[in-house]
Amino acid sequence: QILVLKASMLNGLKFPPWTSEPSPDEFALRPGDQPYSDGIELSLSDFQREVFDGWKRPAKALPPPAWLSNGEVNPGPSMQASRKIDVVQDAATDCSVVASLCAGVARAERSHVKILRSVLHPYDSGAARPLISENGKYIVRLNFNGCYRKVIIDDTLPTSRTSRVIHVVDRLNPGLLWPALLEKAYLKVRGGYDFPGSNSGTDLWILSGWIPEQVFLQSDDLEPDTFWRRTLNAFTYGDVMVTMGTGKISARA
Repeated sequence: QILVLKASMLNGLKFPPWTSEPSPDEFALRPGDQPYSDGIELSLSDFQREVFDGWKRPAKALPPPAWLSNGEVNPGPSMQASRKIDVVQDAATDCSVVASLCAGVARAERSHVKILRSVLHPYDSGAARPLISENGKYIVRLNFNGCYRKVIIDDTLPTSRTSRVIHVVDRLNPGLLWPALLEKAYLKVRGGYDFPGSNSGTDLWILSGWIPEQVFLQSDDLEPDTFWRRTLNAFTYGDVMVTMGTGKISARA
């Protein structure tokens, strides 16, 4: 327990062990209260600073309510997707994190239990989706340094004054907020948006607590048919999430 407590400090910030789900009162905005701020501006890369336009609340950081070209309505900042989720990165080098989010979404789309219910708070168990926090405070349960830990963030996101986007976005649901919040919590643990890169095995382990297994498809020891059957059966059952990485790609490729 002493080692776990000592390991609460990371990158100059404190992340205490997770003990229980937070009370709904932690996310209430009472009369006279100001929106929650954790007082921390995560670091940005040189390019991100060139296009940076400030930390803004979701109402200003995400597209406002509007009619879309196909006749549907973009509701503005929301925790519910009206169409298939399609998250992408742009001006952040966290493709492995985005791939991990995609893997979690794909699992939920196959009607398996949603991992978000134990990760992002506030959460509506009845509707099976995260809730918009009234005061802008979110608490995320992540797995690192020996146990599940509490990561507290506010809802401000890094915005850009150009067409480049610093935080993760959903191309089909532009107002979807929870991917950007999960990304922010993860990058707070890893030191900031000037993220040097990782792999999805590490990212999914931190986001979900699931044990990673890295398989090299070009390994001489790999039996492709056996590996494929094992992976497909586990994926169908719902106890594996899969991402793929390319490694270094030549300019010709």
